[in-house]
Amino acid sequence: MRVLITTNHLRNLAGSEVVTLELIEHFLARDWYVDVYTHDLGEPMLGEIQKLPSWGRLTLHVADLDAEFGEAYDLIWVQHSILPPGLLRRLEAGGVDAPMIWHHLSSFMDVELPRHAGIENQLAALSMGMSSTTVERLKEFGLTAENLEVFDNPAPDAFADAVRDPVSALRRILVVSNHAPAEVREAADALAELGIEVVFLGADDGPVRVTPETLSDVDAVLTIGKTVQYALSMGIPVYLYDHFGGPGWLTDETIAAAAHDSFSGRKEGRQLAAQQLVAEITGGFDTARDFATDRRPEHAERWRLSTRLDALLNDERVVRAGVASLSPEDARQLSSLIALHRDLYRLVLKLQGDIAELTSDARET
Repeated sequence: MRVLITTNHLRNLAGSEVVTLELIEHFLARDWYVDVYTHDLGEPMLGEIQKLPSWGRLTLHVADLDAEFGEAYDLIWVQHSILPPGLLRRLEAGGVDAPMIWHHLSSFMDVELPRHAGIENQLAALSMGMSSTTVERLKEFGLTAENLEVFDNPAPDAFADAVRDPVSALRRILVVSNHAPAEVREAADALAELGIEVVFLGADDGPVRVTPETLSDVDAVLTIGKTVQYALSMGIPVYLYDHFGGPGWLTDETIAAAAHDSFSGRKEGRQLAAQQLVAEITGGFDTARDFATDRRPEHAERWRLSTRLDALLNDERVVRAGVASLSPEDARQLSSLIALHRDLYRLVLKLQGDIAELTSDARET
């Protein structure tokens, strides 16, 4: 079996990059051959990919405009609406006999939204959004409702399989955030005075991949996004809060609304002062712990990656997908849009590098 995964960038331990890493890991573990096409590859993500046991079955293509991608694929997984030029040429020349799944990971970031809905409708056996909010947004772009599916950040099986005893008291909190707000850091100092240790993990505090081992000795997690599925799969209570704010402890009363918006905390827009955070965290822990413990079996299976991917591969829309092809006009149009995307992304990277260099020089002087 062979899969082609396309994505714009593979550099940071965040968002679509972690989704790609987990897909690579999953398919390699299932003995698939895995081809990856991206416009940007760098550390620390490159190091994480290189750790995976691939046995020669993983090929990385970085902005390879000449590669033909002529293999007999069993699945093509598309993120950021990126198709390599070689695959576009193949789609134009006669088509590709492989189901194509297009995955969208945000309801508001332009890079994640459809590049050309008409072409995506032609090619995609399924178009997926990572939340109900995202799927609703995709409909507004004209994607066919019957081909839309929610794929809500499933977690690698290792999280569902990590069995641990429920905790009795709140002694250690892990904050997983690439942008922890000031009130959370202030609350951490106040919690420390109460004997509750708070550890930070993220871009500003040492970016590392979150694994079951990362969460094995914590009593609760304060976070948003994908780490929520990791924690709940292990039965760990989650306080949902970050720079957008958030609803607080996930319980029977709050989880449905939070999941609808991909556990971003954005919809609630509920921002608290540090002392309010301390009061909620200490006062609501027991209820959140009982919820996470009682619902762990359900959550573990709901977000088990292998189960969810098997369901996709057996979905009638994927099984019945025919040959995907494009007219020369549509192939050229999509090629132009992807090239523009690639060039603008590179420009942003260059400008970020220039700004970092200027900032460094200014500090030295």
